[in-house]
Amino acid sequence: TDDRLPLEFSAPLSLYVDTTPLNDRIMKGYKTQEFPALAQNGAANFDRAQARFDLGMAYLAKDLRLEAVTQFEKALAADPAYIPARLEMGKTQLSLNLPLKAVANFEAILRQTPGHAEATYQLGLAYRAQQMPERAVEYLSKAVALSPEETAYRTRLAALLPELGRLDEAIAQYRAAQALKPKDPSILEGLGTAYLQQGRLEVAIQAFKEAMGPDSGRENRYSYHLGRAYLRAKRFGEAVEQLLLATRY
Repeated sequence: TDDRLPLEFSAPLSLYVDTTPLNDRIMKGYKTQEFPALAQNGAANFDRAQARFDLGMAYLAKDLRLEAVTQFEKALAADPAYIPARLEMGKTQLSLNLPLKAVANFEAILRQTPGHAEATYQLGLAYRAQQMPERAVEYLSKAVALSPEETAYRTRLAALLPELGRLDEAIAQYRAAQALKPKDPSILEGLGTAYLQQGRLEVAIQAFKEAMGPDSGRENRYSYHLGRAYLRAKRFGEAVEQLLLATRY
């Protein structure tokens, strides 16, 4: 009624308040069954590991990670040896800052399939999340050995090696990745950063220029790195130019 307008006056007070989680919890409180009515006993089809895994991946696509983990757990309840669900559950747990649980899942995969490259790689990332760089390097190195054509494994290993003072090895890994993908800007960025840490300024500048490509006169994410390299090389005019481009980016 005109003298009682809770919606009209609550709306301005609620501007910019994120009510999505609250609404989600309230709606779930009224849920009486997992699935809506499905024809031909369709709900029974979801008792298979593959179906639960697919549903979990659909939740992940919407960034509903806790719901995804629940589905991966149900997939493993249906088939404890179903590696795709265990792998994705570990990766999702790692993204939820649950590295110990992730480690347990990746180790379970490696007991079942010792040469599983992705599980080995993810185990390295899990150890890195626990501030255990030596163990991380151990498993990332194993992943590279298991799948030498996978540049993501090499570049992640290369990014970690400088923390242990192993710059030469980092550069070697970046160079090996570059041989596989010569124009990949992220690889060139990492290579340039390693050269910069090593004090090899001219080759660092060249790597950053290659990462930028033909648009070196326009602002992009690599302008900052190139500006820092110019600054270290005391090429101040070029440094200012690139750092200004970086601020515009």
